[in-house]
Amino acid sequence: MPVSSDAVSQGWRLLHIGFEGDDVSVAGINPWQVENWIGTGETITVAHPSYPAQRHTMWVYVLDPKQAESVFAAGEFSNGVWGIYVPTASRIPLAPPGRTSRERPLNRAFCSSYRDLGR
Repeated sequence: MPVSSDAVSQGWRLLHIGFEGDDVSVAGINPWQVENWIGTGETITVAHPSYPAQRHTMWVYVLDPKQAESVFAAGEFSNGVWGIYVPTASRIPLAPPGRTSRERPLNRAFCSSYRDLGR
């Protein structure tokens, strides 16, 4: 989703740009093979890899609450073309209460245990 701000979120790097279903690994897990991505409620702003003047909003997700490394951000650059970003080593995002990809509220115990990962 294009946005107008020039600010790009720090602490994220591009892992993959391609089509839904591509072979990609986030902490050893292919996101396209996971039925429900757990949304953290957080977004990041990224520059399009091929068109750096364009800004896009990506949503932050977690694939496995037991693995802090399974946090990633994803969104569509254009119809069917997805960008997947992962945090740099200096950034571990928190998972505030939010919604899953199916719009179910997150469990507060999950959020508490996720905040404790990697700290």
